Amino acid sequence: MAYSRGVFVGLVIPQLFKEQTGAINYIGVDPKQRGKGYVYDLLDKGIVSLFERKVQSILADIDELNFPMEKSLIKTGFVEEKKLWVLSISLFQQQP
Repeated sequence: MAYSRGVFVGLVIPQLFKEQTGAINYIGVDPKQRGKGYVYDLLDKGIVSLFERKVQSILADIDELNFPMEKSLIKTGFVEEKKLWVLSISLFQQQP
């Protein structure tokens, strides 16, 4: 979690995905703090945390309509590699 002058600004959850691959599992900036550049501080903290674990590459997945996060990731150096398919199953189907 990140604070600025005692005020919560957001959080980042880096994850060790494989031995040499990490992931930014979640990143979020408090809605009241958006637009102030804190996303870059959070990304930086997540990247440094994974770098310290000797990670060689970092994955980040986002919703396809999350253009602000896409812009932030690209500005930080992330590049789009491929699209992700999400599959689901409903375990509780409604009866007709």
